[in-house]
Amino acid sequence: MNKKYYKNIKRCRSCKSKRLTEVISIGPTNLPDYSGKMQNIKIPLDLLLCKNCKLLQLKQTTNPHLLWNDNYGYQSGMNKSMTEELKDIVKEIERTVKLKSGDIVLDIGCNDGTLLDFYKNKNIHRFGFDPSGNVLEIAKEKLKKYGTKNITLTKDFFAKEIFFKRSKQKAKVITAIAMFYDLDDPNEFVKDVYDCLDENGVFVIQQNYLLKMIENNAIDNIVHEHLTYYSFTTLKKILDRHNLETFDIQFNNVNGGGFRTFIRKKYSNIGNNRYKIKNLENILKKEEEITKTSSYKKFVERTTKNLNKLKEFLERETKKGKKIYIYGASTRGHTIISFLKLDNSLIGATVDKNPFKWGKRISNTNIPIISEEQARKEKPDYFLALPWYFKNEFIEREKDFIKRGGKFIFPLPKMEIFPN
Repeated sequence: MNKKYYKNIKRCRSCKSKRLTEVISIGPTNLPDYSGKMQNIKIPLDLLLCKNCKLLQLKQTTNPHLLWNDNYGYQSGMNKSMTEELKDIVKEIERTVKLKSGDIVLDIGCNDGTLLDFYKNKNIHRFGFDPSGNVLEIAKEKLKKYGTKNITLTKDFFAKEIFFKRSKQKAKVITAIAMFYDLDDPNEFVKDVYDCLDENGVFVIQQNYLLKMIENNAIDNIVHEHLTYYSFTTLKKILDRHNLETFDIQFNNVNGGGFRTFIRKKYSNIGNNRYKIKNLENILKKEEEITKTSSYKKFVERTTKNLNKLKEFLERETKKGKKIYIYGASTRGHTIISFLKLDNSLIGATVDKNPFKWGKRISNTNIPIISEEQARKEKPDYFLALPWYFKNEFIEREKDFIKRGGKFIFPLPKMEIFPN
């Protein structure tokens, strides 16, 4: 493990305390790689709990250019569940903010432009930041119908200096979807968001929810991209520090359990007529349990037992001559693959919708990635659905596979065979 690829933190990313205690260690894990250049790079995954502010965070900070580059493997527009989620976020925003022609909406980590495409007003100015060139090119193609004057897409990580070079006005809406937990310095990010946000603007964060991660045994949520693991308690502390407040919080099942926060500048009136946080004290009280190191010890014990059961099942079925394919070449799936040391002796192939991934291989496993069409021709006995949180979508899409006797293996929250 060459440390040129990562660094270990010495202080909490939120409060800068040195009181950090290791609570989970998965060990060296392969990076997701679709370029073929990083197949053998392994970086540890160790989680630290800050004794001061209670933020759970990754000890290692991986060089971001290894994670977000022109070979980035995820496109939000290719996933029905995520597309519906992004559509709903924009719908909620438009019910809160009356967007006028010329107003700016900014999506940080805009990916393939799916969220920006859902705004109804064709004459607002759509801004997007993303460091991954391949998905940004898709966004440019998707959004070009709005005209070059109404689109500004930047291949870079978000910073207010870059934003204000391209804009003379502040943004009415700023969205950070499935990326806030990727930040090595959330304080700098939130400060920049504050400076770029209109006085009556809305800042929306959608991210994984720590309580759901623990409840669902979602050890796969621990990946090199995810540097921080938020509860509402730990998020609120960062927002308070930068004169921002949450005026609505919505819990959902996105990516196995998430929460959506609608945020404004303190003393702003935006959202007063629309939203009201209910049971805020109850939310904070419920979250107290995950400040204890014992919660994480139990989490590791449960997940290890569950995944070992999965490995035994895969080995047993393979010995019977059954053909097992992974369904979904996901970033989070790499954690399970590394944890169980899966390779092509147990897994015949990985199936994915994204043509960009076809012909490539899962890092350090020699497992090829093929199309859904090819997989259906090869007729595996099992699909191991590593993106288990898309269960309903997968079952609907693979009705014919199930009809002919094929079965899904869902690894989490508990190993499940469907149909049983």
